[in-house]
Amino acid sequence: MRAVYSVLIYCLLPVILPVVLLQMYRRSGGRDFLMQRMGWKHGLNAAIDSRDYWFHAASVGEVQLLFPLLQQLLFRRRNFKLLVTVTTPEAMSLLQNFISRMRMSNSVECVYCPLDFYFATRSFVRAASASALFVVETEIWPNLFHEVADREQRLHIINGRLSEKTLGAPVMVRRLYRASLAGVDSIAARTSTDAQRFRSLGVDKSRLKMLGNLKRCAIPTFGKSCPDHLRQRPYVLFISSREHEEKLIWSEWQKLEHKPMLVIAPRHLQRLHRIS
Repeated sequence: MRAVYSVLIYCLLPVILPVVLLQMYRRSGGRDFLMQRMGWKHGLNAAIDSRDYWFHAASVGEVQLLFPLLQQLLFRRRNFKLLVTVTTPEAMSLLQNFISRMRMSNSVECVYCPLDFYFATRSFVRAASASALFVVETEIWPNLFHEVADREQRLHIINGRLSEKTLGAPVMVRRLYRASLAGVDSIAARTSTDAQRFRSLGVDKSRLKMLGNLKRCAIPTFGKSCPDHLRQRPYVLFISSREHEEKLIWSEWQKLEHKPMLVIAPRHLQRLHRIS
């Protein structure tokens, strides 16, 4: 199953490469985004022989979830060597700003995770040489999971969640997920529903825990920068919005006689200037 999957990914390279190039251009990812995502360059510090932990957080939401965890780890032991991988330029920018602000640059290394090409993933896992990989939420990549397990490194999923769409995938895809999850040491699910969905993909109960949503532990920043006169106003918060959704909510908001403050937090940060 994994061999077929790996061959299929390479067959899709003529489609994948233009998509990555388009993302690099639209999201201002730069050359590093292209080289590292395609697996042509891993970007890791060659002077570091091994790393204590590796965290993989796909996008902005997952990166924000990691902030309190990174702080707690480095508060307990400053000489930790941590690696954080992301998949989007917005997540990379947010992560780098946080590391700089918290003065963690000597302890936390951040690069883009390569797409799940077999040889790229194999090379990256070997170069990273981390004792354990913590994957945030729903990033299930067969080649990545196989390489980590093959090197006898620990593999954990934190804040794990699965959608009905994932469970409704074709039988062959679900089998691939099942095989990938077989090598996971533990899964900390967000809810009992998520835990049950992982069980339906063959994850043994002994490897499952329900710890709640770690995003509720996020570091608050709004109150520090928001002026007093705005903090006192009633507001409506629209989170993780997309362009067509914002037009609809704006139209309905305009119809209100007594308008609360409308706060929009778009899913993709690069769209902020277009909303304002």
